[in-house]
Amino acid sequence: MQPGETNTKHARDKRVVRTHAAIRRALHNLLLEVDYDDVTVTMLAKEAGIDRKTFYLHYDGVADVLDEAVQEYADAIVGRVAAVPYDESGEIDFAAFFTDLSVEIAQFVASNQGLVRHFSPTLLLDVIESSLTACLIANESLNIDPTAGPYVDYCVSFVCAGVLAVYRRWMITDSDVPLEDLAALVGAIVRNGLQGARRATLDLA
Repeated sequence: MQPGETNTKHARDKRVVRTHAAIRRALHNLLLEVDYDDVTVTMLAKEAGIDRKTFYLHYDGVADVLDEAVQEYADAIVGRVAAVPYDESGEIDFAAFFTDLSVEIAQFVASNQGLVRHFSPTLLLDVIESSLTACLIANESLNIDPTAGPYVDYCVSFVCAGVLAVYRRWMITDSDVPLEDLAALVGAIVRNGLQGARRATLDLA
């Protein structure tokens, strides 16, 4: 590749990154006002300052933008979790890790309530769970070998879906339970099962 071609490709790549960022930002802004099911490509393009033709050069539809945006959120959530903890035997303490992850998810829900309330709770659970599971399996610090067997993604998905289901229920019931208490409860469940949840509930009462 010639130097001029390299510069052209670099400029084109930067334009693509900017366009994607503008479209994701447009989706975020729209979801503060309208339900996800009501968002159209025309609305997204207008909010992003582009035309429909440009939109379709990058995405097939609104769902593709959502998938990319959610993956970005999932990467950020996992990236903010503290260093992977180890127990006394030198093994990864997955319970402690998922407790920290629960706190991060709770903070995400708390700071984006205006956004998440414009989603179907089931859709929100599905798209975040899928991205979060993939992100955790790809996290080299956790030493999760994706080729170790056919059940790895099911195990990680089980924990992720359970954690997210708690916040899904919190949203659909308009609960007044503080999110900090939910995070503590989820951490107790991950660490000690239902007996841990019982003890945590008694402590919070």
